[in-house]
Amino acid sequence: MGGLTSAHAAGGAFLSALTRAAPDYDDLQPRQSVQDAQRSGFPTQYACWEDQAARMAHQVAAGD
Repeated sequence: MGGLTSAHAAGGAFLSALTRAAPDYDDLQPRQSVQDAQRSGFPTQYACWEDQAARMAHQVAAGD
């Protein structure tokens, strides 16, 4: 698990789990996709971060 301390390794592990657990993730609400991949004990907590995550993703994609 120590390798997951780098953002690159953690991101890769998450994406691997996501595509394995929720291959249809593009058709799901983001919070459902994340829950399928990570199985949080507090699944409703993802919803409060969706808007901020979407803004950040758009900024990264736009090169801001």
